[in-house]
Amino acid sequence: MAGAPPYVQELQSVIRTLQYTSDAQAQELQEAKERANNLEDIIAELRKDMGLSEKRNQEIGQTASAGLKLKIRELESEIHRLGNELSQAKESTAVLALLRKSVEELQKQNAIRDKNIEHLHSAVNALTEAFQGGEVEKKSASYRVKAGDTLEKIANAHKTSVKKIKELNNLASDRIILGQELKIPEV
Repeated sequence: MAGAPPYVQELQSVIRTLQYTSDAQAQELQEAKERANNLEDIIAELRKDMGLSEKRNQEIGQTASAGLKLKIRELESEIHRLGNELSQAKESTAVLALLRKSVEELQKQNAIRDKNIEHLHSAVNALTEAFQGGEVEKKSASYRVKAGDTLEKIANAHKTSVKKIKELNNLASDRIILGQELKIPEV
């Protein structure tokens, strides 16, 4: 958004960063799920192997069984760790969703505030005109701002200058908004 205030641009940048982080966490989450599934398959295979080893040779099986049990405990610990990581990733995703919603709400509030400022500006202009005793009504026409309009386009179309339009409407800047009513000096 080219005309957005810097803090909105910064918030949008933060959102893009958070979205990237969220996507990366989703990818890590998927990879963790795959690792967990692989580990579960390995555990099942190890348990099967352990049973066969015990049947083949009691003495050798006991030694191998102890090693396999240790490996199973290690893998189960890894699965537990991955489960914790998955929980943390889900919490992060929820926080990101709340942040996005907050930024959207701020953007809506900013749009309302900007509209209110424009209305206030119009009211101040009307009061100024009233206090000047109609002096501003020096022969002027009314024009409602349309999409794509700029003060320069409007001035050229009405054969006048941007400066005169700004003076007649008490505008401090070239900024106009869609639907705004402007007084145009008559030639």
